[in-house]
Amino acid sequence: MPPGPSHRPPGLGWLVRRLPPRAIGAASHLQAFVLSGVVTVLAVRAYLQATDYPQLGGGGLHIAHVLWGGLLLGVGLGIPLVFLGDGSRTAGAVVGGIGFGLFIDEVGKFVTARTDYFYAPAAAIIYVAFALLVLLVQAVRGRTGRSRLTPPERTANALDVVLSALPGGLTDRRRAAVLRLVQGTGLRPQRVPLAPADQPPLEPEHPVGAYPGRWRHHQEVAGLHLVHQGRQGHPRLTRQRHRNIVGRRRTHRVRRLPSCPPARAGRPR
Repeated sequence: MPPGPSHRPPGLGWLVRRLPPRAIGAASHLQAFVLSGVVTVLAVRAYLQATDYPQLGGGGLHIAHVLWGGLLLGVGLGIPLVFLGDGSRTAGAVVGGIGFGLFIDEVGKFVTARTDYFYAPAAAIIYVAFALLVLLVQAVRGRTGRSRLTPPERTANALDVVLSALPGGLTDRRRAAVLRLVQGTGLRPQRVPLAPADQPPLEPEHPVGAYPGRWRHHQEVAGLHLVHQGRQGHPRLTRQRHRNIVGRRRTHRVRRLPSCPPARAGRPR
């Protein structure tokens, strides 16, 4: 018997091809996270020194600000999980950065047996932590530029920009960013006039069932936004074909049925 096909285990290439698309704004979000954390640490240290290190709590209890840091970290993680768009990721990065700053500020309590907040090397630990985060931001920035993304990743980022503009509309700056992202991806943008949201729907001149297929083709053309350049084996929608579909005559000839011949008189029985 001939040997059957060998089933090789998936390698590293198989895993890389199934990774999610890289976000072009990942470096900006990480930078907002780092800057929020640095500002939080400096603000907390200055406030505690100016107020002689007050404590929140009483009766043997002390609610450390590391707990508030953990709470804000959770909130910052939940914002992009609940809401869509680039704005939610930016808000989550800022809130999460504040929470991380509150957490890392009390690192001296967790590396000493006496939970010493004033542990001298704690400042160096905080500095090294943020320095590593800055190096991470630079590494991500070098790998998520527009020239480093694949065409499918640029298409996904262009759709994400359009999705982020749904609440307030697509501005000129975002429209230009979308056009730059889709260059070389096999998609060509097409402007389609859309009716305002508060405008009542117009009834078609011809009912849907009167001329089967005609109204359906008109709806397909009116809803077209991005047309692929024909790589998938489908013909492109040329301008002449678009005119032929949309510019059909609205008058149709009515076929008249032939009149029935007069009934012949039957033979008398």
